[in-house]
Amino acid sequence: MLAAFSFEPPDPRMYEAPWLVWAALLGLGLVYGWAYASVARAWQVGWWGRGVRFGLLAWALMVPWFEFCLPFNVLREPAPPVALETQCWAGVMQCVGLSIAGIDRALEALGHCPAA
Repeated sequence: MLAAFSFEPPDPRMYEAPWLVWAALLGLGLVYGWAYASVARAWQVGWWGRGVRFGLLAWALMVPWFEFCLPFNVLREPAPPVALETQCWAGVMQCVGLSIAGIDRALEALGHCPAA
């Protein structure tokens, strides 16, 4: 693990194949979109509320475990930076949730999403 931070071989895969990053982001976006579609209609609130709820759900499923497992446990970061990272992740996941809900709302308004 230390080699990854000291520029020793092997290099990260994305240096050899930059397309992997874009493919992973697209794949993750599709997975998140599917997850949103599977729960969004159960939330009888506006698109904004669905986006906030999905952002909170995504944060809760990913961030606490990741931050405990890698930065706090493996990298031995002190608690205050880990807490800041969890807050930053909350902002990122809110942006993701609201973006997905906004796109869903726009597609629904254009008639491209079937009514649930």
